[in-house]
Amino acid sequence: MDVAALFKSAASDAKGKATSPTVSSTEWNQWVEWVNEEYTSWAEVHDWAELKVPNFPVTSAQSGTSCAIPDLYKKADGFLILNGEKYTEVDNDQFDLYASTQNVFRPGYNNGNYIEWKKPQSSACSGWIPLICYPTALATTTDQIIMRNPTYLVKRLKTRIFKYRQNPIFVEFENEANLLLQQMIENEYYKHTQYKGGSLTAEEEAGFVLGED
Repeated sequence: MDVAALFKSAASDAKGKATSPTVSSTEWNQWVEWVNEEYTSWAEVHDWAELKVPNFPVTSAQSGTSCAIPDLYKKADGFLILNGEKYTEVDNDQFDLYASTQNVFRPGYNNGNYIEWKKPQSSACSGWIPLICYPTALATTTDQIIMRNPTYLVKRLKTRIFKYRQNPIFVEFENEANLLLQQMIENEYYKHTQYKGGSLTAEEEAGFVLGED
């Protein structure tokens, strides 16, 4: 679903006809702001598969100990692999306690997001790190909504519209949106008969391997 289709769906109730607001009008801009707020809020609820960047490229100069990562960074989703070696994430306040020979890293922020590792690289090298990022803001009618069930965002937009108008029907749309969100979370964890194995532990979800870490 793109923004145009999203707005048409919301307008079916908000306007009584499936017609999107005029692009760049006050109403259109207001709807875009609301949708982007709700989009980011959805990203906070869970580490959705749609938001995962499996192999974000990392580069290091000789003696390098840090690399920039995206502005939309939310959290690391696994080990940093650099020059063929695996680095484990540690708490920010524990990072300085490690020696410069140890393979550990931490995320940070200094006028932009970055990751920092302890061991300086002996030569220029490259690698990758799996990340979870917030969704890119929607700005045009053709921007795609990267969400397994974008109807949730339709319901949230209707909620914002009718709440702004102080129309009590917003509660109905809000309840419908909450139900869809619960169903999306349930689908993340519920497995059918084809699934082999049990549920992942919190440690396994974070990328830790029993016997190695």
